Amino acid sequence: MAHRVREQVAAKDAARYRQQYEAAKDQVVMLVKTAYYSLAFVDLAMDINDEERLLLDHYEKLAEARYQQGSGLQQAVVKLQAEITRTQNKLEELRARRVDAEASLNALMNRPAETPIPRIKLPPVPAAKIDLKQLYQEGRRNRPEILASLLEIERDDKRIDLARKDRWPSFSLGGSFVNVVGREVAPGAMPIDSNGMNVVSFNLGINLPIHRGKYDAEVAEATEAKIACTRGYQDTVNAVESSIRDVGFRIDTLREQMALFNTTLIPQAQQSLASAEAAYSTGSLGVLDLLDSERVLLDVRLGLAQLITDYMKSLAGMERAIGAPFPEVRP
Repeated sequence: MAHRVREQVAAKDAARYRQQYEAAKDQVVMLVKTAYYSLAFVDLAMDINDEERLLLDHYEKLAEARYQQGSGLQQAVVKLQAEITRTQNKLEELRARRVDAEASLNALMNRPAETPIPRIKLPPVPAAKIDLKQLYQEGRRNRPEILASLLEIERDDKRIDLARKDRWPSFSLGGSFVNVVGREVAPGAMPIDSNGMNVVSFNLGINLPIHRGKYDAEVAEATEAKIACTRGYQDTVNAVESSIRDVGFRIDTLREQMALFNTTLIPQAQQSLASAEAAYSTGSLGVLDLLDSERVLLDVRLGLAQLITDYMKSLAGMERAIGAPFPEVRP
């Protein structure tokens, strides 16, 4: 019986190592997704920068036309040209950031750092309902670290059982069989006793655990290990639930901020820029005011892009926290 318990202890350890591997794999998946979304943000920022450059080119042509007609100032043209130069410099900065983000993603995917990655776009933003009670249950069911802690407790249960069995006498029974080939006896020679008779033997052994203190210590050690693992399990559960709560709060906050940008800030910035363009075309507004309106819209668009990026990263963080796909959480 004791050898079966030892096999069960080894099986629990093997299953625990498997869960530790799954935890490491989940961590890498989250890091890959985070790096992917960071690269997608850089690509989106480059697109927005290109659009700003086209808009500034349009303003520059308009300012030059007004200057040639005598209704505008050369200062406006110079200012717009300086803004165009700024966008060119910003593009170089973004390209440098993309190289770093590309190298980080390649490293996580175990590829050479210089492996090219095509331009990528942020995916559509999925809706995510945060039900903490349900997510806590998902975490308990799926998080590899929690499952590994449970396996440690089960392993120590088996170790206690094994230590208790070692305190009791054990018996062993064995046997052997020897096939003896008969020998020919020469004429006139003395006959050989038991010639050709097979040999069969049996043995019985008993192991008496004399040093009882040793086995009692093994039981006590296994019991203390189980107590420690039980406390470690509760600590792991608390840490997982704290992580779920933090990420869930961040997801809700980001969703509210994105809604504010989409419904209020971006429409307002677009309307302000349209009004500034109309006023500038009639000469009732200066180029600095026009650029201020253009920058506000640029900042708002970049702000929304950053919120979307952080939101997608948070969804990946929730997947890591519960150990299951999110927002496709099982009911």
